[in-house]
Parts: sequence; structure tokens; C-alpha cells
Amino acid sequence: MLKKYETLPIDSIFQLKSIEQINSIGDLFDLQMEIIKHLEQAPNKEACIKSFAFEMIQQLEQHFKNHQDKHNQDAVLSRDLLQIAFDCAKDHDTITREILEKLETYRTKNYPDGLNYPDGLRQLALLFLAEHHPQQTINHLIDIARDPTESSSMRNAALQRIQHISAANGTRSLLLDIIRRNETAHIADVITLIEKQHRQFDCQETKAVLEDLAHHTEASSTLRCRAIKALGLFGDLNTLERLYLLSENDAVIQNSILEMVRLILTRPLDVLTIRPENFEHLIKKLLLQLGYYDVTVTRSSGDGGVDVIAYKKHHGIHNKPYKIIVQCKRYAPANKVDLNVVEKLIEAIQTHQAKEGLLIITSTFSERATIFAQHHQYIELVDGAALQGLLNQAFGEDRYYISSG
Repeated sequence: MLKKYETLPIDSIFQLKSIEQINSIGDLFDLQMEIIKHLEQAPNKEACIKSFAFEMIQQLEQHFKNHQDKHNQDAVLSRDLLQIAFDCAKDHDTITREILEKLETYRTKNYPDGLNYPDGLRQLALLFLAEHHPQQTINHLIDIARDPTESSSMRNAALQRIQHISAANGTRSLLLDIIRRNETAHIADVITLIEKQHRQFDCQETKAVLEDLAHHTEASSTLRCRAIKALGLFGDLNTLERLYLLSENDAVIQNSILEMVRLILTRPLDVLTIRPENFEHLIKKLLLQLGYYDVTVTRSSGDGGVDVIAYKKHHGIHNKPYKIIVQCKRYAPANKVDLNVVEKLIEAIQTHQAKEGLLIITSTFSERATIFAQHHQYIELVDGAALQGLLNQAFGEDRYYISSG
């Protein structure tokens, strides 16, 4: 037990001016457990939680007024105890809302009398607001980050909160919503964040949002150009084809499209965005790099499911080349290839009088397909992971990748 506090009523904790008496982490942990126990067992639980939270906020405000934004042990303790209040209020929406409304007071710079709120207090308030109300807070964070009259510490803290919100699962869409809602004051800042963290954004969703902005003729030319250039991080040839349909002959727009094309051509290419017929040509290119020769992509619709035909030489004295049939499946990672596809490959091998067969896919094989192939040594299955390894081996690790879908 926390001996120094075990006989004190909970109200005494509100009067603490320092925690120098706490000798160890164990003491602090015991103190926190006693507070949780008290709040959970209080006869009027909601009122007790609210009173406790408001007292912690008041102590934080008083601390930062007196200590000019310094985060000493008192502030850390009050912050941690405020978090306890939020944890205890998680099943009480009304209490949580009232605590957040109290913290909303500190979003702006000034007290009602015109004096500035301490930066440290505002940063703590924004921390809790961003965690519990990210959608309502993110625009205000962007305002702070881009406001030259804010202190550098406030602007940096706002940027960190924005990045934290955008990195959390499911919350990157909040940033894209700013573009969807055409909030012009913040769109440029959102695009900048997308460019910096593009690998963390959903490719299809982000591409659709940026394309909509690029086609939005009532948006400013500057924002449309920013969207078009950013599409170079997500777009493909289909994107280029759609942007080509933009009717205006604006030289600035045209230059932005050229910049997008440059980015598309120089960035690592997601194999799943390649058209199926072009995926076959990629496999041809790969096989040539791996030592196969006379590699051709079949073009006939009656080819029996054969996508590529290649030749390879025997090792040793008898080095007469032999034919290999290749089937290519550019599937999403969750789409397993089953036994029926392997059986069709065997039929194609027999029809084309080939010696071996390759089945190259971007996803995975079912257990039945894998076991079946193990009993037919003239068949080789190449799943998405193995294909990625071969692409890295042939073209380097920064040229092609298979996304998670």
C-alpha cells in the first residue's frame, strides 16, 4: 500500500502541490490504483469522475501559469491522473463529452481577458482532444501548424499530433475528408502530408480523392496541379488516360501531368496495378532475365489458357532446348489459386507437348493445389512471395513490388 496516502481521503490528493514524497514507481502505481478504486466505487460515480477530471485540469492550468510551460513531475502526475479520469469515463459518454468541452477552452491562444494560455497547457489539451475527437480537432491542428504567429513549439506539437492522427488505423481518411469537403484553406497542407507519408495511405482511396480534385474545374489551378503531381505517387497508366481527357489547354495543368508521368515512371511499380495483359509481358521480361530464351507472349484467345511460352536448355551434354508452358495470374493477395487452375496447366502442357509448366501468381495457392503439384515434379508453382523474390533478384529491390491489395 501507499503508506503516505493510505489514510487520506481522496480529496486530499487534489491538494497535493508536489509528489516529492513518492519514493518509487511502485508508490505512484499504488496511488493510481487507489484513485481508480475510489472513482469506480463512488456512490455518485459520474459526478465524482467529472469533479476529479476538472480538478486535474485546473491543477494543470495553475502549474503552467506558475512554471512557464515546464513539464515537471507535478504536471506529469496531473496528466496521468486526467487519463485515469478518461479511462473511468469510457462508458459514460456525457461525462467524456463534458471533459472534452472543458479542454476545448484551451485550443485557442487567449484567455477571455486577452492573456495567452501557456503553450504546455494547450499542447496537453490538444493531445487529449486529438485522441478522443480526431475528426473535430484535425483542422484546428492544421491551423496551428501553419500559423506563423504561433510559437515553434506549438507548431511542432501540432504537426506531431497531425502525423499521429494520420498514422492511426482508419484515421488517414480524416485527412482525405478535408479534400472531399473542399476545405480549401487546408487542402494544400493535407497534400503535403500525403506526399510525405504516401506509403501509409490507402492507394485506391487516395488516388480517387486526388483524381476528383484534379477534375474539379471550380477548384483553383494551384490545388488541381498539386493533386495531379501527387497522383504520380499513386497513379498508373489508367490514371494518365483519364487525366488526358481534361479538355482545357492550360499549360500549367499540362506541365503538372508531365511531372506526374515522371513520378510514375521512376517510382517502384505495384504489380497489382498492371493490366493483366501487361503482367504477362512483365513475366516475359522476368524469364529472359532469369536465363530462359525464345520467350513469347501468346496472343490467341484459343491458346488453352497458356500465357507465355519459353525455352530452356538441359544441363550437361544433352543440351537440346525444351519447351515450358507458363500461366500467369495477377490476383489480389486474398484470392487463393485452387487445384482447378493447376489441373488446367497440366492439360496445357500435354496439348502443347511441353516438358514443364510454370504457374506464376501474385497471391497464394490453396493447400490442395500445393499438395497436388508436389506429386507432379514437372510443375513449378511460384506464389506472390516467391515472385517478389525473383523480381528483386532480376531488377533490384526498388523496381517492382506486390502490394497487400
